[in-house]
Amino acid sequence: MPISIPGYNDGSVEWGDYDRDGDADLLITGRTKNGPASNIYRNDRNNKFVKVNTRFPGIQHGVGKWADYDNDGDLDVILSGNNSSGKVLTALFRNDTGKFNQVDIGFKDLKLSDIAWADYDNDGDLDFVIIGESGTGNLESRLYSNEKDDVFLRAPANFATARSGSVDWGDMDHDGDVDLLLTGESSSGPVSKVYRNDRNGLFTDIKAGVIALYMSDAHWGDYDNDGDLDIVISGMSNDYRFISRVYRNDPIKKVDIVTNDQSDDIWNNSVVVYPKQKNIYYYVFASCYCDLNGDGKDEYHVFFSPIKKQYVQYELQRKFNKIIRDIYPQWADFDQANIIENGFPTMQKAIESKQIAIKEYQSKYFKAHDLQW
Repeated sequence: MPISIPGYNDGSVEWGDYDRDGDADLLITGRTKNGPASNIYRNDRNNKFVKVNTRFPGIQHGVGKWADYDNDGDLDVILSGNNSSGKVLTALFRNDTGKFNQVDIGFKDLKLSDIAWADYDNDGDLDFVIIGESGTGNLESRLYSNEKDDVFLRAPANFATARSGSVDWGDMDHDGDVDLLLTGESSSGPVSKVYRNDRNGLFTDIKAGVIALYMSDAHWGDYDNDGDLDIVISGMSNDYRFISRVYRNDPIKKVDIVTNDQSDDIWNNSVVVYPKQKNIYYYVFASCYCDLNGDGKDEYHVFFSPIKKQYVQYELQRKFNKIIRDIYPQWADFDQANIIENGFPTMQKAIESKQIAIKEYQSKYFKAHDLQW
C-alpha cells in the first residue's frame, strides 16, 4: 500500500508504539538521497505516517532500536552507526512524554552494528548487547548491564567480536534466562555462536554448529510449535552464495548412569543440504588488514584473481600468491586471510559473483586490487 515515507538503505527499521496511542510507529535509520538519517514516523492511521521532529543524528551502516530501558512505560531509542562524515556513534535517547533527550552514558561508538535488548540478569530492567566496528577498525562485542537511574556498566562477557551481523536473545533451554545468538564477520572470517546463559554473568559457547555467514542475520523462533526456540539464519558464504537455513532445536536426552536422572543436552541441528552443481569456472581472493606499502599505516586490502578454468587443484592459489608477493614482497609475512577458491558452473555466474564480491568489499572500506594475468 502507498505510504509517504522515503526510501532508506544500509540501515534498519523497527515497529514500536512510542506515543502509546494503540498503534505501531516506525523507527527508521539509513542512507537517504539527502544523506544519513534517523527518523520516527508517527502512525496517524489510514495509511498516514508523519515524520516526528526528534533531531536524532543521522546514521547509516548501523541500527536503531526501541526499548523501555527506564521502566517508565514508554519506548526509548538507541542508535548506533556512522554519519555522512564517517564519525561513529552509539547514543541513547530517553522518551520524556514524546520528546527525546540524549542520555550521556558513554557507550562504545560502533558502526556496522546490531543491538539486542533483554533482561539477561533477571533484575527487572532491560540490558543490551551490541556488536560492530569502532572508528579505528577494531571489532567489538559488548554487554551492558542496566543498573537503573541512567547507569550502565559493561559486563565481562567473553563473546566473539564481529561486525555486519546480528544479535538476538531467547531462552533456548527453558531455564528462565535468555541465551544469546550472535553472528557476523570476525577478524578471522564469519562466525555464528550460541551462548548459553549460566547466570551470574557467565555465558558458555555451546558449539551449536550453526553455519557461519558474512553479512548475516539470525533470529530465534518456534517454527514447529514444539515449545522450544529454533534458529533461522541468512547470509553469504565464503564463495558468495546466498544461503538461508533453519535449525531445529531437538534436545538430546542424556541419562546419568549413577542417578538414572534424565537431562536435556545441546540440541540436534537438522538442516537440508542440497547437492552442488559441478563447478568449472574459478577465481580466488584474499584479504588482509596490513601495511602493504611499508609506510607504517595498516589498511584493509582485498585481492582478486581473474576468472579461469582450473585443471589442477590449487593451481590458481599458487599463482595468485606468487603474483601478490612479486608486487608486495611483505605479503608472505601477513596472515593472508582465507584464500578462497570459488567454483561456478558458467563464466557468467562467476563474473556476477566476482562483481558482487568487489562491491561488497569496497562498501566495507577495503581497497580492491583486481590482478590480471
